Amino acid sequence: MKILKDILKTIGFGFLAGAGISIGAFASLFLKTGNDAITLVLQAFIFTIGLFLICVLGLYLYTGKIGYILGAKKKFIVDLPIILLGNFLGVAVFGYTFYFLIEYGNITVVKDALELICSAKTAVAMTLEGFGLLFIKAIMCGICVFLAVFIYANAKNPGFKYLGLLLPIMAFVICGFEHCIANVFFFSAGNSWSVSSLLNIIYVTVGNSVGSILMYGLFKLLKVEAKI
Repeated sequence: MKILKDILKTIGFGFLAGAGISIGAFASLFLKTGNDAITLVLQAFIFTIGLFLICVLGLYLYTGKIGYILGAKKKFIVDLPIILLGNFLGVAVFGYTFYFLIEYGNITVVKDALELICSAKTAVAMTLEGFGLLFIKAIMCGICVFLAVFIYANAKNPGFKYLGLLLPIMAFVICGFEHCIANVFFFSAGNSWSVSSLLNIIYVTVGNSVGSILMYGLFKLLKVEAKI
């Protein structure tokens, strides 16, 4: 009974984390059509709402935890796929909720932005060159998310703690890196699921994992610590 309760709690915390990512991603779409630098920075800042909510509320995000798999206890390792499932369920449910809001609310700006995002993400997933590009972007995103979570967890100064949380996430959005949880949201909100989109999620999930694990491994090897 306790095992079932723990599993449901883990899925629930993962689901809520997916909801947080969905809210930040959806809000950022309203600025997606802007091409100037200020709009891009604002869009990236708004997107960070998701990780901010996750860290402040103690929710579970797969890409924020997978790096710590090296040397982790069995329970932590077992929880990771459960967390990922919860994240995917959260962004899928909220994604389709926003899909109906976009369709019946006739939110053209967001609809156009989603079409561009989904078509770009599915196009690269079907070619060898695109796969390489996608995988590198996913690795870089995994590094950024790990850095954000690591700094938030370890920085002693509150100001640097929150700056460390926001800036790496803003960087990955501005650079166009790939995040598996966010991508499930985009495909759901755009109702754009296909073989290509599924391939995208698989490639990006692996890439995010590699980036996060790689960064944690380097930090552990070099004994990197937050100094502020």
